[in-house]
Amino acid sequence: MRLLGERDAVIGLQSARVPYFPGLSYGIVGRKQLDALAALVRRPELDGRAVLVVVHHAPFGALGKPDRLLHGLVDAPALLALLPGDRFAVLHGHIHQRYHFPATEFRPHIFGAGSSTEAGHEGYWLIETAGGRIARCEKRTLLAS
Repeated sequence: MRLLGERDAVIGLQSARVPYFPGLSYGIVGRKQLDALAALVRRPELDGRAVLVVVHHAPFGALGKPDRLLHGLVDAPALLALLPGDRFAVLHGHIHQRYHFPATEFRPHIFGAGSSTEAGHEGYWLIETAGGRIARCEKRTLLAS
């Protein structure tokens, strides 16, 4: 966990594993990290802060549905259940599409990073926080010169 100023925090999780067989690219956060995350979000120093959780694998794809079984984040429901509401965001990669699903009372904002290096698809997210929540986001595209 890293506290950023007085308003925000970032927590990194590891979902990537060496696959048992070539071609398997699913991710798992795992019980140990999920338990640690549950304890972290209850810590007093996170009160009133927006919390950005970074993980490689996507909780769900650009259409808002779980990714393929052998490609997605296996324990995504358990992760999302720990982070309800607009105070939290999950930022992920793995899927080379840039998308955002706003938070609900039951799950956090979901941000797909997309690709910053794939020709014609370069870009990033500008995420603003205020009052201990994700207040605004803007998809930015790099224009070729």
